[in-house]
Amino acid sequence: MYSIRQEELFSLQELMEMSPDDKYGLIFSELDLAPALRVVNKQTHRGRPEELNTAAMIYALLISKIERIPTTKDMLRRLKSSVEFRMTCRFRGSDALPSEASFSRLYTKLADSGVLWTLHEQMIRLAYAAGFISGDILCMDSSHIEADENSPARKKAKIAAPDTPHPALITEAAVSVPAPSPVADPRKQYKRGRPKAEDMERRRQERAAWEASLPLFERKIEEMLPLPFEDLQPHIPKHPSSSSKTGSDGKQKWWYGYKLHALADSKSQYLVSALFSSAHVSDGRIAIPLLKKFTGDLPNWSVRHVLADAGYDFMAVYKQVREMNAWPLIDFNERSDKPPEGYNEQFSPICKKGHAFVYDSFDAEYKRLKFTRPKECATCPLPSKDQCQKIKKIKVGQDLRRFTVPARASQSYEETYDQRTAVERIFAYLKEYYGLGRSEHRGKRAEVDAALSVLSYTLCRFAVDRKNSQSQKQAS
Repeated sequence: MYSIRQEELFSLQELMEMSPDDKYGLIFSELDLAPALRVVNKQTHRGRPEELNTAAMIYALLISKIERIPTTKDMLRRLKSSVEFRMTCRFRGSDALPSEASFSRLYTKLADSGVLWTLHEQMIRLAYAAGFISGDILCMDSSHIEADENSPARKKAKIAAPDTPHPALITEAAVSVPAPSPVADPRKQYKRGRPKAEDMERRRQERAAWEASLPLFERKIEEMLPLPFEDLQPHIPKHPSSSSKTGSDGKQKWWYGYKLHALADSKSQYLVSALFSSAHVSDGRIAIPLLKKFTGDLPNWSVRHVLADAGYDFMAVYKQVREMNAWPLIDFNERSDKPPEGYNEQFSPICKKGHAFVYDSFDAEYKRLKFTRPKECATCPLPSKDQCQKIKKIKVGQDLRRFTVPARASQSYEETYDQRTAVERIFAYLKEYYGLGRSEHRGKRAEVDAALSVLSYTLCRFAVDRKNSQSQKQAS
């Protein structure tokens, strides 16, 4: 469990230790369930009347996350055995207790509508209006969610005949020729060695046809930049899949399930935006719709920096952050790239003796980084002979990946980038206290589990900030 470095007058732990009446009255005081009830309740008065208290069922799902009740069966057992728990979940004495099938149907409606993310956005707007969120520095990262099912056995793929035409180029006269699967990469079917001159054009056409047939989230990341979030959202894969990551111990870990991609405020520790996807989708690919969703939902926010690890080091991500008028600070992924001539590995200019210039400041008007002569030049004869520059200025726009604001390896860069750990602390909270690490549901309903965890955490975070604000006003 990560330790939270920010000091709090009233902590989440104290909130969890309060009595249920005081605790949940404080947590749910600002939650408006009207958008959710409009979706899950009947749309007309005709037909059989509603017998279940839908609002209480939603409260029960949220309270189950906060109370660390792992499954729906455990929650129903608690509802049947404890009158106090039923009252805490806002069930009235005359209400019929819902069955497991009723909760299953509720999960399906919540999954189809996505209304839980709407409620989360509503709480973020309230927190921002109350001054609890600054939005100055945002952190971006993802966390894995294991599916409550086993990974399917891998089947051996059939090997197609070498150098056969791609299906997109097969004519009516060549229908009898055996063809590979439409999703197969044509490069894997070619023979080794340099192709003949007459095969070069055919291979180029096959490659172009194959790339055009790929789903949107398997193409180049740059193709997503001109599209709005509404066009990207339906293409996000949300089925369980396998993926891996390198842990802090350097070992590769595999899991089968999903990912939660989040954008968090580094100071207040709120998740201001989130997206749910399959496990195999790369972080850098989801970063484009995640940032577009944030700017669409909260267009008036002024963001200064967006922080991310090396998994987001793609030029398209840098460009999308600049569309927000923010500066990206993303850990550089070398990919065997050598620094250009005249620069060191941190992309600071170096003198003729190989000493790095020192970052001084940033010119916001001309978008240029200013570097001053290194301290080793004090005893070097070259400056006195006018063979070494005193000041060097670099335009950031010439390469957003290499030249950041502030410059890489500078003290101000390190101090700002260290705030990226805020999103890791949030994920630790979500997994330790709000059941994010594993979903008992499958398919699209697994997203409901993740949304309930995020909404529960946000409600508790907002309750803590409101209590702290009231305490400070009373003290003053």
